[in-house]
Amino acid sequence: MIKKYTITRITITGAARGLGREICIRLAKEGCTITCIDIILAGAKETAKLCNEIKSNCAEAHLCDITDRRKVAELVKLVKPVDVLINNAGIVSSADIMEVSDENIERMMNVNVMAQFWTSYAQHFSLIDESIVGKGALRSGYWRRLVAGSSLVEMRGSLVTMLDQDEVT
Repeated sequence: MIKKYTITRITITGAARGLGREICIRLAKEGCTITCIDIILAGAKETAKLCNEIKSNCAEAHLCDITDRRKVAELVKLVKPVDVLINNAGIVSSADIMEVSDENIERMMNVNVMAQFWTSYAQHFSLIDESIVGKGALRSGYWRRLVAGSSLVEMRGSLVTMLDQDEVT
């Protein structure tokens, strides 16, 4: 059982299946109101249906390509206010980095990095509009280093692993 807080309105990306669906179901059991977001609308609707079977009218589904900042901003205006955003959406490739196409690398970066930024950024301003957080939270400039640094650390780690497997020193 999750410790009860005042957090009840939660938006989850990547809610159509897998971990995203399981998070939604767990939150429905905890009594939360859930917004299920995914690029696969049928899956998001099924997740919302499963949640609504647990707690009546607790979940709704929305189609959104979170790599499109304008669509994200429109959706945030539609579903606000929320207490928590769970950036669950993500994609991976099982191929070695040297075998992944440029298009797939761009798609992974757009979903795994940029989309996380777009959703968090849009949600941040929604929270300011609702007077939940102060404007100073985004002014420090720290977020720029965090996004760039964490992306580079993960990429470096992946490259080192790949080079080790290929016995390159």
